[in-house]
Amino acid sequence: MGSRPGDVIEGIDETPTKSLVLDEALMRIRGKVDSTVKMTIRRRHRRFQVTLTRKALTLTLPQIFDPLGEARSSEGKRARGSI
Repeated sequence: MGSRPGDVIEGIDETPTKSLVLDEALMRIRGKVDSTVKMTIRRRHRRFQVTLTRKALTLTLPQIFDPLGEARSSEGKRARGSI
């Protein structure tokens, strides 16, 4: 059962998310690789718990500057304006 649009995280390791600001929630979700986090999810009128195992993520970011130093979008078009 994966996450779906409209899902709401209501709890992280038994702590209600209503009492957390975004940075606090992210700190509780992030953690040591291979450790677990338990989240309470609300989907429409149904509430359930999932336990996730944290893993390392590798992100590939789009190139922002070409070799000539011109700003480009992720589609390779020249950007207009200042960056």
